[in-house]
Amino acid sequence: MEPLLIRKISLAARERGVGMNTGDQLFENPKLRQGVVIDLHESQIDVDYRQQGCSIDVVPEAREQALGLFTALQHGASVRELMQSFPGFSEQLPKIIRDLDRLGLLEEAERSTSHGIITGKRFYRDICDFVARAEQHICRSSLFHALQTGTVGRETVVNYVVQYFHIVHACPAIVGQALGHCGNPQTYKILRDYYGSECGHDALLAESLKAVGIDPVAGPSVQLLPATFAIIAALSVLARQDPLSFKAVLFIMERPQPEFHQAFHRRCLDLGLPAAFFNPVMEHSGINDSGSHDDITRLLLEQLGSVSPEEQLVVKKNLYHLIECLEALEQQLLAVSPDHARLAATQA
Repeated sequence: MEPLLIRKISLAARERGVGMNTGDQLFENPKLRQGVVIDLHESQIDVDYRQQGCSIDVVPEAREQALGLFTALQHGASVRELMQSFPGFSEQLPKIIRDLDRLGLLEEAERSTSHGIITGKRFYRDICDFVARAEQHICRSSLFHALQTGTVGRETVVNYVVQYFHIVHACPAIVGQALGHCGNPQTYKILRDYYGSECGHDALLAESLKAVGIDPVAGPSVQLLPATFAIIAALSVLARQDPLSFKAVLFIMERPQPEFHQAFHRRCLDLGLPAAFFNPVMEHSGINDSGSHDDITRLLLEQLGSVSPEEQLVVKKNLYHLIECLEALEQQLLAVSPDHARLAATQA
């Protein structure tokens, strides 16, 4: 006698055949649809879904295992896992799955993440958490605090915009390299639109620097700090050689920083710097904020169906490295500035 016997089918299910898998292959990871109700009786299990369902006869000695099988199906499991967990039903399981599918009671569960493979959408959430933890460990917000406390002088403020200009100036050329590794039309469109939105932003910052007598391109006094060069080089290498890491790091460079820019604005006023210097910087920060540029990583990663553990590890290493470079830039800006040391000593 078979331990489970599907014996009673509602008329609505016979007529509709909703959701039936018409292929030759059974489900890889069968799962009862959301809303399926399991009702266990002494000698049968009732399975109901809207106006369709079935009753399954259960021999007494198989009652507990039958309940376990349908509980597993509610969560979703591979056919192999079901056969191993419920060996008493192993021979009958393909027919049970086929009959449940015929009634429209099954769907394919999401791919198991037991081996660490996750979707791009889930990976985006993971890297946001990772970056928050990494920044707590690495970043000291030294430049922000110096702006707030007035321990940063004119030279450092201007040099900050110089380094800022060079990163923004390089951005379109960097993103352009990534367009050759798009993968699908939607990813290409997202990156192409992002590329277009980044073009010309350096002109704003060039005007800012000209207001204090600096030609940001040809001026001999304009020098990239080592950390600025490292940031540009790292982004360029990722854009050309590691598309996944490049997509993942973009949001770090695009996040709104309203408190920082407010402190920057106040310090510029305190130092008597002209509005033609700080207004373009504030305008550029406003473009990023209003354009939701920090969504770029989410939009790109949502196009990915799976990210392997190896890929996740590589991406997180590159994220960590970029955060270290950004922190190094702040430290170098303050270290090369004699006015910072003098003002800090005055306030001590």
